[in-house]
Amino acid sequence: MKNRIRFRKLGRTTSHRQAMFRNMVTSLIEHERVRTTVPKAKEMRRIADRVVQWAKEGDRDRRAQALGFVRSAAMVNKLWTELAPRYK
Repeated sequence: MKNRIRFRKLGRTTSHRQAMFRNMVTSLIEHERVRTTVPKAKEMRRIADRVVQWAKEGDRDRRAQALGFVRSAAMVNKLWTELAPRYK
């Protein structure tokens, strides 16, 4: 049975998986497209949607949260100025 399985492990340790998703979300914001496998894309989608939702809310606390997740401050700025208005 697959009860209570919240996410895919993708054959990686927790720290490796988190670092990979942080890098992938940063690349997604930068290039607006990422080429990856389907299971990774499905898991990354959950995280990317959350980060875009933070940008759509647009307050200072959410921006600090995004700065803690996304690797580059320039990408957070792009997220707030370009992508959030597009998806609002």
